[in-house]
Amino acid sequence: MSQPPAPQRTTVLLQRVDAATEALVSNFKQIVDLSSNSGKERGYVASEVFQIESSATSLVRSAEELMFVTRSLKEAWILGQIKPLRNEEEQQQQQEGDGLTEDKDVNDREQQNTKKVNPKAEKLLDAILQES
Repeated sequence: MSQPPAPQRTTVLLQRVDAATEALVSNFKQIVDLSSNSGKERGYVASEVFQIESSATSLVRSAEELMFVTRSLKEAWILGQIKPLRNEEEQQQQQEGDGLTEDKDVNDREQQNTKKVNPKAEKLLDAILQES
């Protein structure tokens, strides 16, 4: 089975992170909203307990989804499928040292894509580093 191109894979992973994060927040909010049981009838409390258990299960699923994305990123990094982001000076030094000359349009497109993905990737990587 072949892997999708890197930009498409990045988009899919970011969408999965966004969806899982939204699910985490909404399920946690629902649990907090249902948590008070002051003066409620026993049957009503029992139905809320069931809703809380359901939300907790969804919360766990969302957390597992985020762990899957984290694992996928780690695997891609270990297998060399993720290129580290470098600043422009390091790129120029490497190009001069290797004697490589890349097409200016390709470099410009890569830099634009990096600027689009970089803030979300940094947040995601910060979250990954905080886990470990």
